[in-house]
Amino acid sequence: MEPDDFRPEDVDLDQGHYGKHQLTRLRVYQALHDPDRVVFTDPQGSVSGMTLEVLGYSDSGGRVLRVVIVEEPEDGSLWVATAFPLRKRPLLRQYTDRNQ
Repeated sequence: MEPDDFRPEDVDLDQGHYGKHQLTRLRVYQALHDPDRVVFTDPQGSVSGMTLEVLGYSDSGGRVLRVVIVEEPEDGSLWVATAFPLRKRPLLRQYTDRNQ
C-alpha cells in the first residue's frame, strides 16, 4: 500500500500492542483519523516492507502518536502493529512543520 492510498477506516484496531504504551483504542483511532496526519513508509524500519507509519494527533491524549500499520500480504487487510507517543524530534518536526 502506498501512503496516498491510506484510509483509516480500513484499519483493524482490535489487534496490536499499543496498550503496553498506555494508549487506548480511542487515542489510536484519533491519531489515525487526524485530518493533518502524516503517512509514510519506512523501509529501514520494516522487516517485511508491508508497513505504513502514521503520525497523528490524539485529542484525548494531547500528544502526537506514531502508529505502525501492517498490511497482510494474503488479503491486504490492515492492522495496528504498535503505537506509541512520538518522541523523536525529526519526526515530530515533520508533523509540526506540515501543520503550521
